[in-house]
Amino acid sequence: MRKRHWLLTLVLGLALAGCSNDGGDGTVDVTDDDVVVDPDDLVGYRASLYPSHVPSERTNLNGTNTLLDVGLPRDATLDDVVVETIEMPFPVILYTREIDEIFVMGGTPLALDRYASLVDGLPMGENATAPYFAKFVPSTGEITYLDLDRGEGLPYVGGAVIHADGYVYAVSQAHLYRIEPEAMVIEASVALPTDGPATVYNGLITGRTGELILKSLSFLTGATMLSLIDGETLETVFSTPCDCASARIALALDGDGLEHLYHLNREQTFRYVVEPGSLTLDETWVARFDPDGTGINEEPTSPVIFDGRVHYTTNTNLDAATPMRVFWQDVDAVYTPDMPPLTGPLMFDDGPDGLAGASFGGLAADELTGILIGNDQVRGLVNAFVTRDDGSIDVLWQREFNHSSANTVVSDRQVLYVTDFVDGSNHLVMLDLMTGDELLRIPTPATRASIGSVICTPGGDVYMAANESGQPTGFLVRIHVP
Repeated sequence: MRKRHWLLTLVLGLALAGCSNDGGDGTVDVTDDDVVVDPDDLVGYRASLYPSHVPSERTNLNGTNTLLDVGLPRDATLDDVVVETIEMPFPVILYTREIDEIFVMGGTPLALDRYASLVDGLPMGENATAPYFAKFVPSTGEITYLDLDRGEGLPYVGGAVIHADGYVYAVSQAHLYRIEPEAMVIEASVALPTDGPATVYNGLITGRTGELILKSLSFLTGATMLSLIDGETLETVFSTPCDCASARIALALDGDGLEHLYHLNREQTFRYVVEPGSLTLDETWVARFDPDGTGINEEPTSPVIFDGRVHYTTNTNLDAATPMRVFWQDVDAVYTPDMPPLTGPLMFDDGPDGLAGASFGGLAADELTGILIGNDQVRGLVNAFVTRDDGSIDVLWQREFNHSSANTVVSDRQVLYVTDFVDGSNHLVMLDLMTGDELLRIPTPATRASIGSVICTPGGDVYMAANESGQPTGFLVRIHVP
């Protein structure tokens, strides 16, 4: 039986009853006489410290986007906050460590202008910006830029890893960089194998072995590879073909303590056992999933793993013709290709038939309560739900937002950050996680929907990457209470 967090029954009961879960500031108390929640026990703790796999999927190792004790106070008002804008060329992915700095990865990623146009309805027009990695120091306003233009691959911003060894590793245009973050210098770099300019490395993560895991795709041949890279030498120590075109990867431990790399394609889910110097396909965990009985799945989102389950949704295809569904699998179960395909319930409350939808950002989850957050960029919907053992879901709330950035959850404050493009401005909105009620709406100078990161810092700041597709410059938007 899956372990359920002790807070789930309490918090869900309070939410469904329409009650406050705390008599004070509205935050959830994560301790009692018998239980103390150690943040280090949450795989998703401090999501901002961990890698992004693709733009707008700024995430922790297991993909939940769960944070603790960061961001704005739950009771902050518009009069309390200051909105600061720092001009940057097409910022996309944001990272932070628990010190006074923000890292930005930017440039001209593939197709992100299409997603922006889908949300805000404005014409496409990507910025012609070379890829870069930057550090912003809020206390001084200083920005240091590093050009990431050595590669020959497609202009794809592949992501970065803030590694336990003290370095930052970044991949862009089929080139891997090791960056010393204090002095902001590129100490080493290496060209990755390509099929000419048609190759992208669209997944970068590191697990408990410390080796870098890279995912590549050739648009010329269709070949896809998973590779292990030694961070000290930047040499490839292992590679294997895989059957997955997208960057949909995440890491988690199973009940036996084995670390697995999870990924999926349009038809199947897979996982590999991660060991030093090797990735081994686990043939007992291959499941087919089929959202509508046709055998066609319109590109799933990344796996989100917590509480012993792997969750994912369809679709990331902007031209999707089917409604979005949600699927989940137990990490300790056995799945084989000859089993009947998984059937997932509709993720949004649309009636029996559902309407076509898509999301680039995918799911987020509150690891304390088990609540999942989904969004549909095509129809401008955001919802919160929990999965049930009988294969159904309970939708706690559903709201309309022209939401484009990745969902970000701050568990102990029980708040969710989303964006909403309305009246020519992209707003940052703080919602009550349990009810979906709007706690704070902050207009920003962004005039386009922003397909990128929203991150929070222990100092109380919230940052949004405002890409401003087609405009002369984008913004790093800092929102804080002085």
